[in-house]
Amino acid sequence: MTSVAQRAWHQFVKEGDTVVDATCGNGNDSKWLAERIGPNGNLVAFDIQEDAIRSTSAVLEDEVDPELLPNTRFIRGCHSTMQEHVQAASFVCFNLGFLPGGDRTIVSQPTTTVAALKAAMAILEPRGIISVLAYVGHPGGMEEYKAVQEVVMQIHPQDFTVLEQRILNRPNSPVLILLWRRPG
Repeated sequence: MTSVAQRAWHQFVKEGDTVVDATCGNGNDSKWLAERIGPNGNLVAFDIQEDAIRSTSAVLEDEVDPELLPNTRFIRGCHSTMQEHVQAASFVCFNLGFLPGGDRTIVSQPTTTVAALKAAMAILEPRGIISVLAYVGHPGGMEEYKAVQEVVMQIHPQDFTVLEQRILNRPNSPVLILLWRRPG
């Protein structure tokens, strides 16, 4: 589902954009975003774990041409504080769950994820996209997905168009939710 998400992002994320990786993890999404937005763009990467910040920083430093790197800020803290750090963005992505290869007891939580999603909606520019990849196969993952789903199902369709994609014959596969802020 990550590649499905990134194919969707490709239509909306462009050079010079301000983007937010709300859960930077091992840096794969931040790398994709950095290469897409380039040196005129701004990337803000959040994670509560110092290991994730270090990993993402190393990926950007080692795998992205230094001349193409965007202005990058790392926020070691909860993504629910997004509005304190970002005024406006054209794209925000979330990969919920735990840090792959990290401590599986440290997972994103429904309450902070819902707060972060609402913060992302508040800073999102018209025609901007929010991407949520909800991993449902770990303890607490399904509850977090349902909390996100409950919020997005209540959004007025004049404000956002919301799409959900899932693999139907693999019940524990991640679920992709995309929110497109309608113009005007």
